Amino acid sequence: ALMYTSVYYHKTIRCAALMMVRGVERAVKTPDDAREILRMTDGEFMVWLRGKGEEDVVNGLLHRRLYKMAWGLTSEDVGEDTQKIFKKMLKDNKLMEMEKELALRSGGQVGDVIVDIPEKSLLLSEPRIRRTDINVVDKKGRVKPLSKHSPIADAIGRRMVSPWAILVLCKPELRTKVQSKAKTMFEV
Repeated sequence: ALMYTSVYYHKTIRCAALMMVRGVERAVKTPDDAREILRMTDGEFMVWLRGKGEEDVVNGLLHRRLYKMAWGLTSEDVGEDTQKIFKKMLKDNKLMEMEKELALRSGGQVGDVIVDIPEKSLLLSEPRIRRTDINVVDKKGRVKPLSKHSPIADAIGRRMVSPWAILVLCKPELRTKVQSKAKTMFEV
């Protein structure tokens, strides 16, 4: 569980995944496009994505020129009301509009900015996240979960998988401008 969350929910991996997702969201125009992707190899997919105008995404992923964190707030930094506002943005599918507005305000283009508001339900549905239930035998011969014996194991099992409530990623050359605009846009 700890390795899974450390690897797959690390902000760099999350960034690469979001770059790919946003590229696909912009490139897929029809249900046939989506079905076609399912039949492709990774190489065919990258060629297809590049052919749909997502060359920056493809090159960024292939050459590890990933977007960088420009601004963010942890769940601890925001109150419950602000978290509800962020969740509503996610529910109302406002992220791509916000990304476009933030990119253009910062002198960039559509696709240069990604706003990530992790869905807690997605994190909680992943079965490996809470699995630190390694059983141990205590001095009396009883089998109990390690978390009952070790406060560290218990803390690992309860830790937040994604520490941020909102994360703004962008092309490195836009970082300073996006940071400034994001602070204003998401004033909390």
